Amino acid sequence: MPLDVLELREFYHSPLGQQAADILGAVLAENRYQTPVLMVGYGAAAWQAGVKDFGNVIMAMPAQQGVMAWPHDAPNQALLMEEGQMPFADQSFGSIIVIHALEQSLRPHDLMAECARVLRPEGQMVVLVPHRRGLWAQFDHTPVGVGQPYSPRQLRQLCHGVDLTVTGYGSALFWPPCAWPFAQKYLLAIEKFLRRWLGALGGVLIMKATKQRFAPIQRAGHARRLLPPLGHLRPATGLPQHRAQHD
Repeated sequence: MPLDVLELREFYHSPLGQQAADILGAVLAENRYQTPVLMVGYGAAAWQAGVKDFGNVIMAMPAQQGVMAWPHDAPNQALLMEEGQMPFADQSFGSIIVIHALEQSLRPHDLMAECARVLRPEGQMVVLVPHRRGLWAQFDHTPVGVGQPYSPRQLRQLCHGVDLTVTGYGSALFWPPCAWPFAQKYLLAIEKFLRRWLGALGGVLIMKATKQRFAPIQRAGHARRLLPPLGHLRPATGLPQHRAQHD
């Protein structure tokens, strides 16, 4: 069963959850976002730990997950949504972050299509999901171990047909899923060191994509020539003679 918002909030209030929020928050803070920003799923803890800018940000949580007021000390910017029918107009957002949503989605293709619909052309999309090859996906005492883990190839397939072009992959949460109270002060440095040596084996897989709109190719300098109606064609009595036409 998908995790609800109370279970997600409880995890991020635990020592392990707070450390995970610091790491994921640092990942989110590495990006520059075009406003307004849409967070799909539960990104409250990571956003608050890393970015901390609540202006022009909306958190939309899937119906099966539930919703809570967010942020806690400001007017509410969170709402409930259906995966295949977001309550936003086309091209409403400059950036979209998907976190704790896709792995628990009942209709992942519909969710990605809706994200692409409400994203502006050339807008940025950042997706965080459990990594199929990561250690965290093997244990179910954290939200990363619940739901469908993904590989880069599976994420890329979800982008096909919805105007999303993958621009890069990364990963995070390289240390085992247990709290390290003695290492809290050096947590980000340890994560950076493990990322250097373990490469793409983190517990969370990160995909970055942009929305592309390709214009039709036009040939400059040549007018389009149309064939006459079939009734105006006459049988050829000899080889036709062509005149060169100059524009």
